[in-house]
Amino acid sequence: MTTEHKHHIYKQNVAVVGGAGFLGSHLVNYLVEHRECQVTVVDNLVTGRLEFIHPKARFVHCDITASENQLYEIF
Repeated sequence: MTTEHKHHIYKQNVAVVGGAGFLGSHLVNYLVEHRECQVTVVDNLVTGRLEFIHPKARFVHCDITASENQLYEIF
């Protein structure tokens, strides 16, 4: 990977589905802290936890498998 393509995501609006889980929450933390992104976490909290969500991230409690219409309302 060349240096010019290394940092594509910077100061972007990003949605992370499953962002309250172990892996997703680490991704959210990285995007907020190191990429200065505005992050929306979409999670149904079945296995994720509210305390894993970065305080600067927007949280939407939603099960994306339940209804496509919910995603349209979010975005």
